[in-house]
Amino acid sequence: MAKQPSMTIPVQCASVTFQKDTARMGVKMSRGGAVDLVSVDALLTGARLDITFTPTADDGETPTLPGIPVQPFSSVADCKHLGVGTDAISAGLTFQREGLDVEALARLANVSGKLKMNRIGDADEKDDEADE
Repeated sequence: MAKQPSMTIPVQCASVTFQKDTARMGVKMSRGGAVDLVSVDALLTGARLDITFTPTADDGETPTLPGIPVQPFSSVADCKHLGVGTDAISAGLTFQREGLDVEALARLANVSGKLKMNRIGDADEKDDEADE
């Protein structure tokens, strides 16, 4: 059995949105350094991922929202969007809400950290962006 691709890269989480059955979080990766477009494309495009996000601050401390520390977060997500710009690569991670810690996910909005991603299969073909 071939080994599934994986990588750990620095990211900036963007907004987190919630639908009836899914949640979605955008992430942005600066191009260059640890981020190779070919490797990111091979890992993320149409992938189901086992992810672990570990928040970091510039000073090495755990970042906090007002009075609430942001904790590491692990889940399974589908990558259904990959965008490429001159300075950054963006991806949309879609989570099934059933069994998801929505409060922990919501705390990740606009937080920087390291995202460990292991490809565990193919993304669900259903268009979760339009769930009602």
